Amino acid sequence: YQRRVREFRQKKNLLLQLPAKRMSQQEAGFPRPKKFKLRVGQFNVCNLVKEDTKYYGNSKYTANEVKSKVKWIAGQLAKMECHLVGFEEIFHPEVLQEALNQSGCYEKTKCELVSFADGSHPSVALASSFPVIEKETIRNFPAESVPIVEGVELPLRSFQRPVLRAVVHLPNGVHLTVFVLHLKSKRPVVDAEERQDQKKQAVGYAASLILRATEAAAFRCIYINELNKHPDRPVVVLGDLNDVVHVVTTEILSGTPPWKKLPRPQREEIWRTLLYSTNELQVRLSDRDVTYSHIYNGRYEVLDHIFVSNAFNKGNPYHIGYVEYLSLLNDHLIDQTTTDDNVQNRLQSDHGQIVCQIKFYPGLQNPYHRFAQEAQLHPQLIPSQPSTGQKRPSTEYGEGYEDQQEPQQELRQETPEEGKKRTSEAATSVLFAETTKTKVTITKAPNTHHQQKQQEQLEQQVQQQDGAEKKKKKKKKKKKAVQATSV
Repeated sequence: YQRRVREFRQKKNLLLQLPAKRMSQQEAGFPRPKKFKLRVGQFNVCNLVKEDTKYYGNSKYTANEVKSKVKWIAGQLAKMECHLVGFEEIFHPEVLQEALNQSGCYEKTKCELVSFADGSHPSVALASSFPVIEKETIRNFPAESVPIVEGVELPLRSFQRPVLRAVVHLPNGVHLTVFVLHLKSKRPVVDAEERQDQKKQAVGYAASLILRATEAAAFRCIYINELNKHPDRPVVVLGDLNDVVHVVTTEILSGTPPWKKLPRPQREEIWRTLLYSTNELQVRLSDRDVTYSHIYNGRYEVLDHIFVSNAFNKGNPYHIGYVEYLSLLNDHLIDQTTTDDNVQNRLQSDHGQIVCQIKFYPGLQNPYHRFAQEAQLHPQLIPSQPSTGQKRPSTEYGEGYEDQQEPQQELRQETPEEGKKRTSEAATSVLFAETTKTKVTITKAPNTHHQQKQQEQLEQQVQQQDGAEKKKKKKKKKKKAVQATSV
Protein backbone atom coordinates (compact mmCIF):
# COMPACT_ATOMS: atom_id res chain seq x y z
CA TYR A 1 0.00 0.00 0.00
CA GLN A 2 2.81 2.44 0.85
CA ARG A 3 4.55 1.65 -2.45
CA ARG A 4 1.35 2.43 -4.40
CA VAL A 5 0.90 5.70 -2.52
CA ARG A 6 4.48 6.71 -3.39
CA GLU A 7 3.94 5.88 -7.08
CA PHE A 8 0.68 7.86 -7.11
CA ARG A 9 2.35 10.91 -5.57
CA GLN A 10 5.28 10.74 -7.99
CA LYS A 11 2.94 10.60 -10.96
CA LYS A 12 0.80 13.39 -9.50
CA ASN A 13 3.85 15.64 -9.08
CA LEU A 14 4.80 15.08 -12.72
CA LEU A 15 1.30 15.86 -13.92
CA LEU A 16 1.22 19.08 -11.88
CA GLN A 17 4.21 20.33 -13.89
CA LEU A 18 2.35 19.86 -17.20
CA PRO A 19 0.26 22.65 -18.79
CA ALA A 20 -3.45 22.65 -18.11
CA LYS A 21 -4.27 22.19 -21.82
CA ARG A 22 -2.52 19.23 -23.40
CA MET A 23 -1.00 20.05 -26.78
CA SER A 24 -1.30 17.79 -29.78
CA GLN A 25 1.79 16.33 -31.42
CA GLN A 26 1.52 18.75 -34.33
CA GLU A 27 1.24 21.76 -31.98
CA ALA A 28 4.28 20.56 -30.06
CA GLY A 29 6.31 20.40 -33.28
CA PHE A 30 6.25 16.63 -33.80
CA PRO A 31 5.47 15.13 -37.23
CA ARG A 32 2.32 13.11 -37.72
CA PRO A 33 2.95 9.50 -36.60
CA LYS A 34 3.08 6.87 -39.32
CA LYS A 35 2.17 3.22 -38.97
CA PHE A 36 4.86 0.98 -40.43
CA LYS A 37 5.37 -2.78 -40.59
CA LEU A 38 8.73 -4.16 -41.69
CA ARG A 39 8.95 -7.62 -43.25
CA VAL A 40 12.36 -9.28 -42.95
CA GLY A 41 13.35 -12.59 -44.53
CA GLN A 42 16.10 -15.19 -44.24
CA PHE A 43 16.96 -17.33 -47.31
CA ASN A 44 19.72 -19.91 -47.80
CA VAL A 45 19.62 -20.55 -51.56
CA CYS A 46 21.99 -23.58 -51.51
CA ASN A 47 24.89 -22.87 -53.87
CA LEU A 48 23.69 -20.29 -56.38
CA VAL A 49 26.23 -20.52 -59.21
CA LYS A 50 26.33 -19.57 -62.87
CA GLU A 51 25.95 -22.21 -65.53
CA ASP A 52 28.91 -24.47 -66.34
CA THR A 53 30.86 -23.18 -63.35
CA LYS A 54 32.45 -25.72 -61.02
CA TYR A 55 31.96 -25.46 -57.28
CA TYR A 56 32.97 -27.79 -54.43
CA GLY A 57 35.03 -30.01 -56.68
CA ASN A 58 33.47 -30.99 -59.99
CA SER A 59 29.84 -30.04 -59.27
CA LYS A 60 28.21 -27.62 -61.71
CA TYR A 61 24.82 -26.56 -63.14
CA THR A 62 23.63 -26.70 -66.72
CA ALA A 63 21.81 -23.75 -68.31
CA ASN A 64 18.38 -25.36 -67.84
CA GLU A 65 19.14 -26.21 -64.20
CA VAL A 66 20.11 -22.61 -63.50
CA LYS A 67 16.88 -21.36 -65.10
CA SER A 68 14.70 -23.73 -63.06
CA LYS A 69 16.55 -22.86 -59.84
CA VAL A 70 16.18 -19.12 -60.51
CA LYS A 71 12.48 -19.62 -61.24
CA TRP A 72 11.99 -21.50 -57.95
CA ILE A 73 13.83 -18.81 -55.94
CA ALA A 74 11.70 -16.12 -57.60
CA GLY A 75 8.54 -18.01 -56.60
CA GLN A 76 9.67 -18.25 -52.98
CA LEU A 77 10.49 -14.53 -52.91
CA ALA A 78 7.01 -13.77 -54.26
CA LYS A 79 5.51 -15.74 -51.35
CA MET A 80 7.74 -14.03 -48.79
CA GLU A 81 7.04 -10.42 -49.89
CA CYS A 82 9.81 -9.00 -47.72
CA HIS A 83 11.39 -5.55 -47.62
CA LEU A 84 14.75 -6.98 -46.48
CA VAL A 85 16.05 -10.45 -47.29
CA GLY A 86 19.35 -11.96 -46.20
CA PHE A 87 20.88 -14.61 -48.49
CA GLU A 88 23.58 -17.24 -47.97
CA GLU A 89 25.67 -19.42 -50.31
CA ILE A 90 25.82 -16.84 -53.10
CA PHE A 91 28.64 -17.40 -55.60
CA HIS A 92 27.49 -15.03 -58.37
CA PRO A 93 25.21 -12.10 -57.39
CA GLU A 94 24.06 -11.54 -61.00
CA VAL A 95 22.14 -14.83 -60.85
CA LEU A 96 20.42 -13.68 -57.65
CA GLN A 97 19.60 -10.33 -59.28
CA GLU A 98 17.80 -12.20 -62.07
CA ALA A 99 15.71 -14.08 -59.49
CA LEU A 100 14.80 -10.79 -57.78
CA ASN A 101 13.68 -9.35 -61.12
CA GLN A 102 11.51 -12.39 -61.91
CA SER A 103 9.83 -12.39 -58.47
CA GLY A 104 7.74 -9.31 -59.31
CA CYS A 105 7.94 -8.04 -55.73
CA TYR A 106 10.27 -5.16 -56.51
CA GLU A 107 8.66 -3.65 -59.60
CA LYS A 108 7.26 -0.56 -57.85
CA THR A 109 10.25 -0.06 -55.54
CA LYS A 110 13.89 -0.21 -56.54
CA CYS A 111 15.62 -3.23 -55.03
CA GLU A 112 19.23 -2.74 -53.99
CA LEU A 113 21.35 -5.87 -53.81
CA VAL A 114 24.37 -5.69 -51.50
CA SER A 115 26.91 -8.44 -52.10
CA PHE A 116 30.69 -8.75 -52.20
CA ALA A 117 30.74 -12.22 -53.79
CA ASP A 118 33.33 -12.84 -56.50
CA GLY A 119 32.55 -16.46 -57.43
CA SER A 120 35.54 -18.01 -55.66
CA HIS A 121 33.68 -19.04 -52.48
CA PRO A 122 30.12 -18.84 -51.07
CA SER A 123 29.18 -15.46 -49.62
CA VAL A 124 26.21 -13.66 -48.11
CA ALA A 125 24.05 -10.92 -49.61
CA LEU A 126 21.25 -8.52 -48.69
CA ALA A 127 18.34 -7.39 -50.85
CA SER A 128 16.66 -4.17 -49.70
CA SER A 129 13.73 -2.23 -51.09
CA PHE A 130 14.84 0.78 -49.00
CA PRO A 131 17.97 2.94 -49.41
CA VAL A 132 21.21 1.47 -48.05
CA ILE A 133 23.32 4.30 -46.63
CA GLU A 134 26.23 2.18 -45.34
CA LYS A 135 27.61 -1.20 -46.38
CA GLU A 136 30.75 -3.15 -45.61
CA THR A 137 32.08 -6.67 -45.37
CA ILE A 138 33.81 -7.84 -42.19
CA ARG A 139 36.39 -10.57 -42.71
CA ASN A 140 38.79 -10.33 -39.76
CA PHE A 141 38.01 -11.00 -36.10
CA PRO A 142 38.20 -8.13 -33.59
CA ALA A 143 41.43 -8.21 -31.60
CA GLU A 144 39.60 -8.83 -28.31
CA SER A 145 37.78 -11.91 -29.69
CA VAL A 146 40.82 -14.14 -30.32
CA PRO A 147 40.49 -17.11 -27.93
CA ILE A 148 43.36 -17.94 -25.58
CA VAL A 149 43.70 -21.47 -24.14
CA GLU A 150 46.31 -22.04 -21.41
CA GLY A 151 48.17 -18.92 -22.44
CA VAL A 152 48.27 -19.85 -26.14
CA GLU A 153 46.26 -17.95 -28.76
CA LEU A 154 44.38 -20.11 -31.24
CA PRO A 155 45.42 -19.43 -34.86
CA LEU A 156 41.94 -18.21 -35.86
CA ARG A 157 41.77 -14.64 -37.16
CA SER A 158 39.00 -14.43 -39.78
CA PHE A 159 35.53 -15.66 -40.80
CA GLN A 160 35.36 -18.43 -43.36
CA ARG A 161 32.41 -16.55 -44.87
CA PRO A 162 32.72 -12.78 -44.30
CA VAL A 163 29.93 -10.99 -42.40
CA LEU A 164 27.89 -8.36 -44.23
CA ARG A 165 26.94 -5.17 -42.39
CA ALA A 166 24.51 -2.62 -43.85
CA VAL A 167 22.57 0.37 -42.53
CA VAL A 168 19.12 0.80 -44.08
CA HIS A 169 17.06 4.01 -44.00
CA LEU A 170 13.44 3.02 -43.30
CA PRO A 171 10.41 5.10 -44.37
CA ASN A 172 9.64 6.05 -40.75
CA GLY A 173 13.07 7.71 -40.42
CA VAL A 174 14.76 4.91 -38.49
CA HIS A 175 18.30 3.83 -39.39
CA LEU A 176 18.34 0.05 -39.02
CA THR A 177 21.59 -1.90 -38.82
CA VAL A 178 21.38 -5.28 -40.54
CA PHE A 179 23.94 -8.08 -40.22
CA VAL A 180 23.96 -11.13 -42.51
CA LEU A 181 26.21 -14.03 -41.51
CA HIS A 182 26.78 -17.71 -42.22
CA LEU A 183 28.65 -19.64 -39.54
CA LYS A 184 30.72 -22.80 -40.01
CA SER A 185 28.64 -25.90 -40.75
CA LYS A 186 28.57 -29.10 -38.67
CA ARG A 187 30.49 -30.97 -41.37
CA PRO A 188 33.67 -32.45 -39.81
CA VAL A 189 36.99 -30.89 -40.78
CA VAL A 190 38.74 -33.98 -42.19
CA ASP A 191 40.35 -34.98 -45.45
CA ALA A 192 38.37 -37.01 -47.96
CA GLU A 193 40.58 -40.05 -47.39
CA GLU A 194 39.97 -40.03 -43.62
CA ARG A 195 36.18 -39.65 -43.55
CA GLN A 196 35.66 -43.35 -42.82
CA ASP A 197 37.96 -43.26 -39.80
CA GLN A 198 35.69 -42.80 -36.79
CA LYS A 199 38.45 -41.32 -34.64
CA LYS A 200 39.43 -38.77 -37.27
CA GLN A 201 35.75 -37.97 -37.80
CA ALA A 202 35.23 -37.27 -34.07
CA VAL A 203 38.22 -34.93 -34.03
CA GLY A 204 36.88 -33.27 -37.18
CA TYR A 205 33.52 -32.58 -35.52
CA ALA A 206 35.35 -31.03 -32.56
CA ALA A 207 37.37 -28.81 -34.90
CA SER A 208 34.19 -27.73 -36.70
CA LEU A 209 32.59 -26.85 -33.36
CA ILE A 210 35.64 -24.79 -32.34
CA LEU A 211 35.49 -22.84 -35.61
CA ARG A 212 31.77 -22.15 -35.27
CA ALA A 213 32.09 -21.12 -31.60
CA THR A 214 35.01 -18.80 -32.38
CA GLU A 215 33.05 -17.13 -35.20
CA ALA A 216 30.06 -16.70 -32.87
CA ALA A 217 32.26 -15.05 -30.21
CA ALA A 218 33.83 -12.76 -32.82
CA PHE A 219 30.42 -11.64 -34.05
CA ARG A 220 29.31 -11.09 -30.45
CA CYS A 221 32.16 -8.61 -30.04
CA ILE A 222 31.25 -6.92 -33.34
CA TYR A 223 27.63 -6.57 -32.23
CA ILE A 224 28.54 -5.06 -28.84
CA ASN A 225 30.90 -2.60 -30.54
CA GLU A 226 28.05 -1.59 -32.84
CA LEU A 227 25.74 -0.96 -29.84
CA ASN A 228 28.38 1.11 -28.07
CA LYS A 229 28.99 3.19 -31.19
CA HIS A 230 25.28 3.66 -32.06
CA PRO A 231 23.26 3.02 -28.86
CA ASP A 232 19.99 4.41 -30.30
CA ARG A 233 20.06 2.33 -33.50
CA PRO A 234 18.06 -0.95 -33.61
CA VAL A 235 19.73 -4.07 -35.00
CA VAL A 236 18.47 -7.12 -36.93
CA VAL A 237 20.65 -10.18 -37.48
CA LEU A 238 19.88 -12.58 -40.35
CA GLY A 239 21.78 -15.77 -40.95
CA ASP A 240 22.28 -19.49 -41.14
CA LEU A 241 23.95 -20.30 -37.80
CA ASN A 242 24.06 -24.07 -38.49
CA ASP A 243 22.73 -24.79 -35.01
CA VAL A 244 19.56 -24.44 -32.95
CA VAL A 245 18.81 -21.69 -30.42
CA HIS A 246 19.54 -23.39 -27.11
CA VAL A 247 23.10 -24.54 -27.79
CA VAL A 248 26.41 -23.09 -26.70
CA THR A 249 27.43 -21.58 -30.04
CA THR A 250 24.13 -19.75 -30.57
CA GLU A 251 24.03 -18.49 -26.99
CA ILE A 252 27.59 -17.20 -27.39
CA LEU A 253 26.30 -15.09 -30.28
CA SER A 254 23.05 -13.92 -28.67
CA GLY A 255 24.11 -13.72 -25.02
CA THR A 256 22.46 -15.26 -21.97
CA PRO A 257 19.97 -13.50 -19.67
CA PRO A 258 21.42 -12.28 -16.36
CA TRP A 259 21.08 -14.01 -13.03
CA LYS A 260 18.23 -12.41 -11.09
CA LYS A 261 20.37 -11.72 -8.00
CA LEU A 262 22.96 -9.64 -9.81
CA PRO A 263 23.05 -5.91 -9.04
CA ARG A 264 20.63 -3.87 -11.07
CA PRO A 265 23.22 -1.95 -13.17
CA GLN A 266 24.88 -5.20 -14.24
CA ARG A 267 21.57 -6.74 -15.28
CA GLU A 268 20.61 -3.65 -17.27
CA GLU A 269 23.91 -3.79 -19.17
CA ILE A 270 23.34 -7.46 -20.05
CA TRP A 271 19.75 -6.81 -21.19
CA ARG A 272 21.00 -4.00 -23.41
CA THR A 273 23.36 -6.31 -25.32
CA LEU A 274 21.09 -9.36 -25.69
CA LEU A 275 19.83 -10.61 -29.04
CA TYR A 276 16.33 -12.12 -29.06
CA SER A 277 15.32 -14.99 -31.33
CA THR A 278 12.14 -14.21 -33.25
CA ASN A 279 11.37 -17.92 -33.31
CA GLU A 280 11.38 -18.02 -29.51
CA LEU A 281 9.18 -14.92 -29.33
CA GLN A 282 6.70 -16.59 -31.72
CA VAL A 283 6.69 -19.84 -29.76
CA ARG A 284 5.70 -17.92 -26.62
CA LEU A 285 2.54 -16.78 -28.41
CA SER A 286 1.72 -20.19 -29.94
CA ASP A 287 0.16 -23.26 -28.39
CA ARG A 288 2.99 -25.53 -29.56
CA ASP A 289 6.32 -25.47 -31.39
CA VAL A 290 6.26 -27.04 -34.87
CA THR A 291 8.90 -24.86 -36.55
CA TYR A 292 11.82 -26.27 -38.51
CA SER A 293 13.95 -24.95 -41.34
CA HIS A 294 16.17 -27.96 -42.07
CA ILE A 295 15.86 -31.76 -42.04
CA TYR A 296 18.94 -33.93 -41.76
CA ASN A 297 19.01 -37.65 -40.98
CA GLY A 298 15.45 -37.53 -39.62
CA ARG A 299 16.08 -34.56 -37.30
CA TYR A 300 13.94 -31.45 -37.73
CA GLU A 301 15.89 -28.37 -36.65
CA VAL A 302 15.79 -24.59 -36.89
CA LEU A 303 19.19 -23.63 -38.27
CA ASP A 304 18.11 -20.36 -39.92
CA HIS A 305 17.50 -17.50 -37.54
CA ILE A 306 16.35 -13.90 -37.32
CA PHE A 307 17.51 -12.08 -34.18
CA VAL A 308 16.43 -8.62 -33.03
CA SER A 309 17.99 -6.26 -30.52
CA ASN A 310 16.47 -4.99 -27.28
CA ALA A 311 14.67 -2.20 -29.17
CA PHE A 312 12.12 -4.81 -30.35
CA ASN A 313 11.80 -6.72 -27.08
CA LYS A 314 8.46 -6.29 -25.30
CA GLY A 315 10.19 -6.81 -21.98
CA ASN A 316 11.97 -3.50 -22.53
CA PRO A 317 9.64 -0.62 -21.47
CA TYR A 318 11.34 1.67 -23.99
CA HIS A 319 11.00 -0.59 -27.05
CA ILE A 320 10.01 1.13 -30.31
CA GLY A 321 8.38 -1.92 -31.91
CA TYR A 322 7.82 -5.63 -31.52
CA VAL A 323 7.79 -8.90 -33.46
CA GLU A 324 4.23 -9.32 -34.64
CA TYR A 325 4.40 -12.57 -36.59
CA LEU A 326 6.83 -15.22 -37.82
CA SER A 327 6.22 -17.72 -40.63
CA LEU A 328 8.31 -20.44 -42.29
CA LEU A 329 8.16 -21.77 -45.85
CA ASN A 330 9.28 -25.39 -45.50
CA ASP A 331 6.82 -27.42 -47.59
CA HIS A 332 9.61 -28.30 -50.04
CA LEU A 333 11.67 -30.04 -47.34
CA ILE A 334 11.34 -33.84 -47.35
CA ASP A 335 12.51 -36.28 -44.69
CA GLN A 336 14.53 -38.75 -46.74
CA THR A 337 14.53 -41.32 -43.91
CA THR A 338 10.78 -41.87 -44.43
CA THR A 339 10.84 -42.44 -48.23
CA ASP A 340 12.75 -44.54 -50.75
CA ASP A 341 12.38 -41.95 -53.51
CA ASN A 342 15.49 -40.23 -54.76
CA VAL A 343 14.73 -36.69 -53.56
CA GLN A 344 16.99 -33.97 -54.94
CA ASN A 345 16.91 -30.46 -53.43
CA ARG A 346 19.70 -29.38 -55.74
CA LEU A 347 17.42 -27.22 -57.88
CA GLN A 348 15.61 -25.83 -54.84
CA SER A 349 17.13 -25.44 -51.38
CA ASP A 350 17.78 -27.72 -48.44
CA HIS A 351 16.71 -24.92 -46.06
CA GLY A 352 13.35 -23.35 -45.32
CA GLN A 353 12.70 -19.63 -45.61
CA ILE A 354 11.81 -17.48 -42.60
CA VAL A 355 9.66 -14.35 -42.72
CA CYS A 356 9.38 -12.01 -39.72
CA GLN A 357 7.02 -9.06 -39.49
CA ILE A 358 8.08 -6.24 -37.14
CA LYS A 359 5.58 -3.55 -36.21
CA PHE A 360 6.85 -0.10 -35.28
CA TYR A 361 4.87 2.10 -32.93
CA PRO A 362 3.51 5.32 -34.50
CA GLY A 363 6.04 8.06 -33.90
CA LEU A 364 8.31 5.41 -32.29
CA GLN A 365 6.45 6.06 -29.02
CA ASN A 366 5.49 3.05 -26.92
CA PRO A 367 1.84 3.66 -25.90
CA TYR A 368 2.12 1.18 -23.04
CA HIS A 369 4.83 3.18 -21.31
CA ARG A 370 3.05 5.07 -18.52
CA PHE A 371 5.12 8.22 -19.10
CA ALA A 372 5.10 7.99 -22.94
CA GLN A 373 2.99 11.09 -23.60
CA GLU A 374 4.72 13.16 -20.95
CA ALA A 375 8.14 12.14 -22.29
CA GLN A 376 7.10 13.07 -25.82
CA LEU A 377 5.72 16.50 -24.92
CA HIS A 378 8.16 17.27 -22.10
CA PRO A 379 11.33 15.18 -22.48
CA GLN A 380 13.11 17.18 -19.80
CA LEU A 381 10.87 15.60 -17.14
CA ILE A 382 11.77 11.99 -18.01
CA PRO A 383 15.39 10.75 -17.94
CA SER A 384 16.70 9.17 -21.14
CA GLN A 385 17.93 6.14 -19.20
CA PRO A 386 16.23 5.03 -15.99
CA SER A 387 18.27 5.52 -12.85
CA THR A 388 18.87 2.85 -10.26
CA GLY A 389 16.02 3.99 -8.02
CA GLN A 390 13.41 4.53 -10.73
CA LYS A 391 10.30 2.38 -10.81
CA ARG A 392 9.67 0.28 -13.89
CA PRO A 393 6.19 -0.51 -15.24
CA SER A 394 4.95 -4.08 -15.19
CA THR A 395 5.73 -5.93 -18.42
CA GLU A 396 4.28 -8.85 -20.32
CA TYR A 397 7.26 -11.15 -19.85
CA GLY A 398 8.57 -9.60 -16.62
CA GLU A 399 12.22 -10.29 -17.37
CA GLY A 400 14.13 -8.17 -14.94
CA TYR A 401 11.70 -5.27 -14.68
CA GLU A 402 10.37 -5.95 -11.18
CA ASP A 403 10.01 -3.20 -8.59
CA GLN A 404 13.18 -1.89 -7.03
CA GLN A 405 14.11 -0.44 -3.67
CA GLU A 406 13.70 3.26 -3.17
CA PRO A 407 16.96 5.26 -3.08
CA GLN A 408 18.12 6.11 0.40
CA GLN A 409 17.67 9.74 1.43
CA GLU A 410 19.87 11.77 3.74
CA LEU A 411 18.60 12.09 7.32
CA ARG A 412 18.36 15.56 8.84
CA GLN A 413 16.48 17.20 11.68
CA GLU A 414 13.03 18.55 10.85
CA THR A 415 12.28 22.22 11.51
CA PRO A 416 9.10 23.24 13.41
CA GLU A 417 7.60 24.83 10.25
CA GLU A 418 8.21 21.68 8.22
CA GLY A 419 6.65 19.61 11.02
CA LYS A 420 3.49 21.73 11.04
CA LYS A 421 3.26 21.54 7.23
CA ARG A 422 3.74 17.78 7.27
CA THR A 423 1.06 17.21 9.92
CA SER A 424 -1.43 19.45 8.10
CA GLU A 425 -0.82 17.66 4.78
CA ALA A 426 -1.22 14.29 6.47
CA ALA A 427 -4.51 15.39 8.07
CA THR A 428 -5.94 16.47 4.72
CA SER A 429 -4.62 13.69 2.44
CA VAL A 430 -4.69 10.53 4.53
CA LEU A 431 -7.90 8.67 5.30
CA PHE A 432 -8.27 7.77 8.97
CA ALA A 433 -10.55 4.95 10.04
CA GLU A 434 -11.37 3.61 13.47
CA THR A 435 -12.32 -0.02 13.26
CA THR A 436 -14.09 -2.05 15.98
CA LYS A 437 -15.57 -5.52 16.02
CA THR A 438 -19.02 -4.32 14.96
CA LYS A 439 -18.69 -0.85 13.48
CA VAL A 440 -16.39 1.32 11.33
CA THR A 441 -16.54 5.11 11.63
CA ILE A 442 -15.00 7.39 8.97
CA THR A 443 -13.70 10.70 10.26
CA LYS A 444 -12.68 12.39 6.98
CA ALA A 445 -14.24 12.26 3.52
CA PRO A 446 -11.84 11.19 0.76
CA ASN A 447 -10.60 13.71 -1.78
CA THR A 448 -8.90 11.40 -4.28
CA HIS A 449 -9.93 8.45 -6.39
CA HIS A 450 -7.64 6.16 -4.39
CA GLN A 451 -9.26 7.23 -1.12
CA GLN A 452 -12.74 6.74 -2.61
CA LYS A 453 -11.85 3.12 -3.28
CA GLN A 454 -10.75 2.79 0.33
CA GLN A 455 -14.06 4.24 1.51
CA GLU A 456 -16.01 1.78 -0.63
CA GLN A 457 -14.00 -1.10 0.81
CA LEU A 458 -14.67 0.09 4.35
CA GLU A 459 -18.40 0.42 3.65
CA GLN A 460 -18.43 -3.12 2.27
CA GLN A 461 -16.75 -4.34 5.46
CA VAL A 462 -19.44 -2.60 7.55
CA GLN A 463 -22.22 -4.21 5.50
CA GLN A 464 -20.61 -7.63 5.77
CA GLN A 465 -20.21 -7.29 9.54
CA ASP A 466 -23.83 -6.10 9.96
CA GLY A 467 -25.07 -8.98 7.81
CA ALA A 468 -23.06 -11.49 9.82
CA GLU A 469 -24.51 -10.15 13.11
CA LYS A 470 -28.06 -10.36 11.76
CA LYS A 471 -27.51 -13.97 10.69
CA LYS A 472 -26.18 -14.85 14.16
CA LYS A 473 -29.27 -13.27 15.82
CA LYS A 474 -31.63 -15.21 13.53
CA LYS A 475 -29.85 -18.48 14.34
CA LYS A 476 -30.16 -17.79 18.09
CA LYS A 477 -33.90 -17.08 17.76
CA LYS A 478 -34.42 -20.32 15.81
CA LYS A 479 -32.54 -22.33 18.48
CA LYS A 480 -34.67 -20.81 21.27
CA ALA A 481 -37.88 -21.55 19.38
CA VAL A 482 -36.82 -25.17 18.79
CA GLN A 483 -35.95 -25.60 22.48
CA ALA A 484 -39.31 -24.13 23.58
CA THR A 485 -41.29 -26.47 21.30
CA SER A 486 -39.35 -29.52 22.47
CA VAL A 487 -40.04 -28.67 26.12
